[in-house]
Amino acid sequence: MATNVGFLKSASVSLANGSKTVNITGDVDASHVVSGTAVFIDGALFEGVSGTSPNAGASTITLREDYTGTNITGGAMVVFNTIEGLRDAIRNARIISDDVKILQTAYGDVLTGITPTVSIEIDGVATDVVPYGYLVAQISDLTMVTYQDEPTSTIVRTSRITEFNCTDVADKVYTLDASTFSVGDKVIARKLFDDTGVIELLLDTEIIAAPDRTTTASVTLGGSTALVITIHKVSATDWVSSVAQ
Repeated sequence: MATNVGFLKSASVSLANGSKTVNITGDVDASHVVSGTAVFIDGALFEGVSGTSPNAGASTITLREDYTGTNITGGAMVVFNTIEGLRDAIRNARIISDDVKILQTAYGDVLTGITPTVSIEIDGVATDVVPYGYLVAQISDLTMVTYQDEPTSTIVRTSRITEFNCTDVADKVYTLDASTFSVGDKVIARKLFDDTGVIELLLDTEIIAAPDRTTTASVTLGGSTALVITIHKVSATDWVSSVAQ
């Protein structure tokens, strides 16, 4: 019951045996009655849990328990706040606190999760959502990483498409760490100079097959013509290559 209401009084209330509803006359506003409110009727103590505003001079209070006893008519009632309502307030606060903890954990999962979905549960209802971390990884996976005039080195897969742009005349050997690449990945090497310098792509553990299915340990771009070589990973152990001018 609101703290601005010290007491509610009525000289005429009724309460039937087996009922929880106190019927009040006299334009008494009982809408502020909440759990833990003390309700005295003809000297007997009850606990009110809710109430209503007056309608045509009549209002009601709902008790926590059914009344057992002789029907009361024209009873005298006094209603006031007690500290018992704190019990329900504390219980509700704990429920809210638990929900906040669940939300905080779920928020972390939604931000950092890398699985396609994570399940968050609020009030017993589970909902699957796509975590932000997974979306970022997917976007990153669809972009292309480009190496500009990369010196001879071993390359670990960081994107779906890996590109080498070579504009100088030095020989290059790029060894791909095959275990880090996935089926569907593509590697492009661009020899962008007219010189006899050589660009070589090779794999550390797997086989590159030319379009005619002749297997080789590597694919080399040499000669004085600018060329582009593309290799696709087509299975767990095989790559297919093509060369274009």
